[in-house]
Amino acid sequence: MIYTDLVPVVAAAVFVLMLPGTLVAFATGARGWVLLGAGAPASVTIISLTAILTGAAGLPWGVLPVLAVSALIAVGVYVLRLPWSPLPGRRRRRRSGPGASVATLPAQRKIRLLSGHRREWSGRDLAGLTVGSIATAAVFAVISWRLGQAFGGAENISQTFDNIFHLNAVRYIADTGNASSLKLSGFTASSGIGGFYPAAWHDVVSLTQQLAGSSVPAAINGTNVAIAALAWPLSCMLLSTSIFGARRSVVVATAALAAGFSAFPYLMVDFGVLYPNFLSIALMPACIALFALALGVARGSQLRRSTAWLLLLGSLPGLALAHPSTFLALLAWTYPVVLAAMAALSRRLRPRSGALRSYGVFLLGFVAYTGALALAWKKLRPDEAQSTWEPVQALSQAFGQAVTSAPQGRPIPWLIFALTLVGIAGLLQKRRHLWLLWMYGISVLMFMVVSGYPFGPFRTFVGGIWYNDPFRPAALLPVATLPVAVLGFVWLWDRAQALLRDRRTPSGQSLLAGWPSARSATAGTVVLALLALGGLFALSQRGAVTVAVRSAATNYAASQDAALLSTDERILLGRVAEEIPADNTVVSSPWTGASLIYAIADRRSLTPHVFGDYDADTTEVLRRLNQAGEDPSVCQSVRDLKAYYVLDFGAREVHGGHHPFPGSENLSSDPDFKLIDSQGNAKLYKVVACG
Repeated sequence: MIYTDLVPVVAAAVFVLMLPGTLVAFATGARGWVLLGAGAPASVTIISLTAILTGAAGLPWGVLPVLAVSALIAVGVYVLRLPWSPLPGRRRRRRSGPGASVATLPAQRKIRLLSGHRREWSGRDLAGLTVGSIATAAVFAVISWRLGQAFGGAENISQTFDNIFHLNAVRYIADTGNASSLKLSGFTASSGIGGFYPAAWHDVVSLTQQLAGSSVPAAINGTNVAIAALAWPLSCMLLSTSIFGARRSVVVATAALAAGFSAFPYLMVDFGVLYPNFLSIALMPACIALFALALGVARGSQLRRSTAWLLLLGSLPGLALAHPSTFLALLAWTYPVVLAAMAALSRRLRPRSGALRSYGVFLLGFVAYTGALALAWKKLRPDEAQSTWEPVQALSQAFGQAVTSAPQGRPIPWLIFALTLVGIAGLLQKRRHLWLLWMYGISVLMFMVVSGYPFGPFRTFVGGIWYNDPFRPAALLPVATLPVAVLGFVWLWDRAQALLRDRRTPSGQSLLAGWPSARSATAGTVVLALLALGGLFALSQRGAVTVAVRSAATNYAASQDAALLSTDERILLGRVAEEIPADNTVVSSPWTGASLIYAIADRRSLTPHVFGDYDADTTEVLRRLNQAGEDPSVCQSVRDLKAYYVLDFGAREVHGGHHPFPGSENLSSDPDFKLIDSQGNAKLYKVVACG
């Protein structure tokens, strides 16, 4: 059963994804939801930068270098912040008053933290901890269950085009110990030299595989469960609590709604598959929260702005190395945050410096951030020639899909849509956190342009960072929608509580006056919060999410007519490692899935990806291998490459196209090739003409 089989792999992925960054975040002084939410982004930064450093230095890649770097950074950060941290005794005096001590507070519990000082926890704090723990466990269980339904089996793979690269890239890291984003794409070229490729997701998966000792497919599935079921909800929790505070209603709504969108986390493990985008989007809410905390726009968390800046700067490299397009989206979406911060600063300066200087400060910040955004938007994008996707619908339809959280023709999640409308009304009514509404508007506008605007320079300028592909900005929509919907739930929750307070019994007492003590009242609100959590999960898991999971399941289903690997082909790949020497290279077509012999059977493929830069020997073998018995030069290339085996999966390709490899055609009747093994139409040949 997939859930049982993936438990050790998911546990390894959680260790890799959370421990390094959480250790460093703790050293900065972060606690609570900030500590948990910043853990994954900081971990991804540490992992991906360590991969670049070890690759440059020629050091072995693995869990130990990552943990060593994490420990060094944590110690360095802790030592640097000591001069700015108040002594524990001073903290206690400030909390307890000049004449009080912790011992004089019998109604409060004393818990010693690792930082060395005591903190007094009230019943309200413990209630919040209870609700937060249960909410986190619940969202982890729900998303894990849903992804288990999508994957179908621990060893199942996504039967999609991009997965050829992802699977073989993880195997390449395990083989070479080279996980650097500056070198990873080199495995697709005969020279071994490649350009930049954001490898953070592959780095995390490779560490998970190393720690769990699993296969590449199981490591991918386990890592994706950890990203979706833990990193994503904690990232969302940091965003919501940073804006609205760590109220129980905020925690409950965030946990339930994080699992209720069809566009994320499910779309990115379905379409593509776009695993690097998947990781980067999971980290984005935390980065937005840290950005808003650092600029003082969000004040829901009691966090020093210097600490927020430190955590933000420690998270952005990981976001960019997961996928640069999400980093650019972050810069664009946080434009209102910068404007709100500059407006607040100019208001504070006005009484002292006058209106002219305050407006000058605002204008300076506006121009500086606009210039930085424009420069990054122009430089950190793929070649425009790759932005070939056409619009798929009208602008009005794209607007409707974005606002209803039903992009790309998915069903409308009615609960989220309703709460979003209430949240928008609440933002307009209270006129607080309006930057959140502007950010939501930018996300909707970007999706509209990429999905529905006519093809041309403007659409490419906006959507070129996503190759004009509407699926990518569609998956980003939940990041901006979720906090708005959370506010909608909190507004309704507060209205319900107000009604209960105002409602009177026949004797004239408030309905809430029946609680015999403050403790039982707290327990009652905990029970209500957990009931609300269960109700939100029950409502949010219907319809849209079910359709999204079923759609993904079709791409992971193992069947005889699967797009990338049929069941016969997968069975044969399970045997070939015993039949092919480990130092040999296999001639295979990546378009048919045969090149996945590298990822699944740990035998090198001459063409590990559908796109590659091949040398003369490789080109000779691909074009003229079936002439080996007639031309000695072909055999010389075979010997140089040790390409003595051919894996033939027929002519059916993953995209239904036709990309022939002339040298591998008509082998069944050629005496220069011997059939070694077969399973259905999948065949393994050995080149016997070259000795």
